[in-house]
Amino acid sequence: MWEIKGIGMTGLQQAVRSLALICVWLPLASCSGETDTSKAGAAPQAEVAVVEVKAETLPVVTELPGRVAPMMTADVRPRVTGMVLKRVFEQGSTVREGDVLYIIDPAPFQAKAEAAKAALDSAIAAQALAKQRADRQAELLRKGVASKDSTDTAVATLAQSNADVDRARADLTTAELELQYTEIRAPISGKIGRALVTEGALVSPTSDVMASLQQIDPVYVDFTQPADSVIALKNALAEGKLQADAPGSARLKLLSTGGEPYPHDGKLLFSEASVNSATGQIILRGEFPNPEMNLLPGMYVRGRLEQAALDGHLPCPNRLSSAIRPAMPSSMSSEPTARRSFERFRSAGASMAAGS
Repeated sequence: MWEIKGIGMTGLQQAVRSLALICVWLPLASCSGETDTSKAGAAPQAEVAVVEVKAETLPVVTELPGRVAPMMTADVRPRVTGMVLKRVFEQGSTVREGDVLYIIDPAPFQAKAEAAKAALDSAIAAQALAKQRADRQAELLRKGVASKDSTDTAVATLAQSNADVDRARADLTTAELELQYTEIRAPISGKIGRALVTEGALVSPTSDVMASLQQIDPVYVDFTQPADSVIALKNALAEGKLQADAPGSARLKLLSTGGEPYPHDGKLLFSEASVNSATGQIILRGEFPNPEMNLLPGMYVRGRLEQAALDGHLPCPNRLSSAIRPAMPSSMSSEPTARRSFERFRSAGASMAAGS
């Protein structure tokens, strides 16, 4: 039997066995450490939200640009020639129909009215005398004392006197009207702008405008829509792809340039039957209440008009669409077709149609 100095065969076998156990334990320990590290560094599982989607009838909402226009507008002009004595209204205030705005010097018109009244009194007196003569001549003619010629003359004089009275009465009415026109009154109720003439100015019916009035509660909003879009909408309605809204049921909403919604809904009045040859646009006019006077003529706004409805489509909640939109590639999100797939059809509440 072989022997090694200091170590017997039994001791050598134990040493080899211990070495083998160490070689096996080290890889296992290493693998266990890597597994724990990978578990510690793994990301937590994301929570998944489940939304139940049901088929609905969704309105087709079209967003259109528009301009605010006054319901009524009127220029304040004089109706007689004269010198302005006083401006009565406060510039930029709200006036009512019939309120006095300017006063023109009434003295010459007062004198003209008095002269017309005197002429009427004279004509009435002449009429009474002519009637007495005509009656007397008629009585004498029945008795055979007066001639037929003198009687005819008296009757003609009476008729002329009657016409003179009518003319004098008309002249008095004209003079009184001109005297009333020295008080220039508001033709409509509304917001009045700045004064365009001052005291001491000589004005006439052919002179410049003295002030402007605008009625802005309610107001009109004129929208423009491409003719191609209108034709496409009509074709979709004819083919049954969309459902037509009941007359007068379409809702019209406004958005400011900053995207803030206007608190009052409007109604669509009409759309013009002609297309602008320069722009290819059709004008649609809506009407909106304006109690707070926040809509001013000339203001640019955006309108959302429900023009039809989609039946049996699946709405995509806004929170889901907002989560999808950032995940879309930039090249895709910049395409109009991609945007329309998420923004073409919006529901009246808080949902959006997914696709068209």
